[in-house]
Amino acid sequence: MNAVANQATCKVVSYGFVAGADYQITSWQASLDGEYRQNFELIKGEENLGRFELLLAGRHNALNATAVVALHLELDFEIGSIRQALKEFEGTERRFEFLGERFGALIYDDYAHHPEEVRTTLRTFRELYPTRTIHAIFHPHTFTRTRALLPEFAQSFDDTDKVTLLPIYGSAREVQGGVSSEDLATAINRFIPNKADVCLDSIPVLVEQLEKEIGRNDLIVTLGAGNVWEISHALTKKPTIK
Repeated sequence: MNAVANQATCKVVSYGFVAGADYQITSWQASLDGEYRQNFELIKGEENLGRFELLLAGRHNALNATAVVALHLELDFEIGSIRQALKEFEGTERRFEFLGERFGALIYDDYAHHPEEVRTTLRTFRELYPTRTIHAIFHPHTFTRTRALLPEFAQSFDDTDKVTLLPIYGSAREVQGGVSSEDLATAINRFIPNKADVCLDSIPVLVEQLEKEIGRNDLIVTLGAGNVWEISHALTKKPTIK
């Protein structure tokens, strides 16, 4: 990224938690009391821009919000309106989306389909729910990506207790590619034996199985770019995504 910034012909603005960033995040706090909230201060040079509050979970969203603040302040937007907009933003569909509960288990859905996205999302769940049993149901997307990033995917599920993989969701350009969800399960299980398995049954069958197994201490999160969301929606009786 530094190489890109150094070659850029436009103005470059840095942001982050590290000292020296043009927009530095400090005094970061998070709480989960009924609903999740995080807040932080932003320092621009010698100026304290005050506190910003978010309903979104995860330090990565603090970074995303800071990018938004930096962009809009550089474009001379009024800081009060930026602060209020961030405070009221409730997120988007399929991004750390809480769908409800089933038999006391918390049910979430997320679009994460790249190793770093998966890792970051699951790390946030572990930080928020350290005592819950986290069961990730992942739908690998494209044979090309899965094969190329297999080692990275294998290490993306450290913050889960159980992983269920659906068969790889191909693209319009590929229906096979020399890799399978069984390969990914094997790679995951090299780190923690029996952590991952592959579901070859239909989604309704998997939903029925989950309904028999889940309990009050569980957290189920469906992850991926395919139709894995149908599982979390079925568990919570949510309507089909339009």
